[in-house]
Formats: sequence, structure tokens, C-alpha cells
Amino acid sequence: YVSGLGAGATQAMILSCLAPEQFAGFGSVAGPGIGFEKGQHINGPTPEITASTIVSDCSAMADKKTMFLSTQISSFISKAPTYSWSGYVTGNDGAVSVQYTARTADAFATILDAREKTAEFPVDGGGSEVQWEVNGDQVISWIKVLDMEHGWPIGGVADDESEDESEEEVEAASVDENYMVKGFVDYPRFLMDFLTQNNRRVNENTPPALDVELTK
Repeated sequence: YVSGLGAGATQAMILSCLAPEQFAGFGSVAGPGIGFEKGQHINGPTPEITASTIVSDCSAMADKKTMFLSTQISSFISKAPTYSWSGYVTGNDGAVSVQYTARTADAFATILDAREKTAEFPVDGGGSEVQWEVNGDQVISWIKVLDMEHGWPIGGVADDESEDESEEEVEAASVDENYMVKGFVDYPRFLMDFLTQNNRRVNENTPPALDVELTK
């Protein structure tokens, strides 16, 4: 498995496309999509970056190993988007537009021929999860977290819940120097549970078939 934050998440996706036979799944934390351009993080994808172009780019990277893409799983987490009256996704976490996550999730759903479930599911620690399935098995997860800033959500109590901190100290502590964010879902734990429990390449051992013949 491979995962990353921001541009690191984009690299994780690229690795999963370049070597799909090696990576059974990946996790993306507020990652710009494959093909993003420098300076487009906050404003969102250029018109050329669509779910279709991401599918095309990923398939080209996989080359002769595209058959392995169909057995991968993926997990995304980002700030919860807002929607215009026409359904257009907007919003950013201060560093990356949510549009990237929306388009990338759609792209990998296309690769897997996955079906999006109509309901969203609550997540421990806050947020809601959108799920995509193939033959009843979950293959894609997108967690949307209200007011999440650009960083790894690691669960626990948010620094701004401490009563003895000043307003200035609260703002500075919301994302630490390692881009860790307290107070939301424990995403590292969620990600590992998701990847290991939904791995599509693990074959369960079946009990041996016994052919017993009784003789005197």
C-alpha cells in the first residue's frame, strides 16, 4: 500500500498507476489530481483535468499492466466540499481544491467500474463517507470532513478545545509543523483498516476436501 498528503498523495496515486501489480491500494489526503499544474492547488483543476483524463493518464502509466488496476482499492479524505446550485464542487482547505478529490475519486471509480452508494455514512471522529462498490464489495472510500485544514487527521482532542489557550495559540496549533491535525477522524487507523479489510488480492484459505473411504 502507499499513501500521502497533498503532492505526496499525487505521487502515491502515480506509483499505484505505474506499478499496479505491486500496490493493492492507496490513500490520498487532500491530493491534487494526476496532471495538476503548479499554482493550481487552491483554484482547482484546469479545464483539461477531468476524470476522463485521469483515467487515460493512469492507464498509460500502467501500460501492459492495466489488468492490475481493476483489483486495486482506494481511500480519499478531504475537507467537505460545498456545491453550487448546478452541483459544481467548490471549496479548498487552504492549500488544495476539493475539486481534485472529487474528480480523482470519480476517475478510479470509472477504472473499477464501481457503483456509488446513494447514502453517506457517518465516520467516528466526525465526517461522512461516500462509498463505491463492485459486486457488493467496497472498493473506494471518500471521507468528507467539515472544516478540515490541510494536514493528516490523526484523531484525539483538538488543540483548540483546551480552555487555557488564547485565540492566537489556537489558530497556530490547528495544524502542527508536521502537518498533523487533531480533533477529527483518526485517518491513519481508518486507512489501514480499510486497506486490509477490503484487499481484493488476498485469497482466503479454503478447508481441504476430504474423501474418506471406510474399510474393514
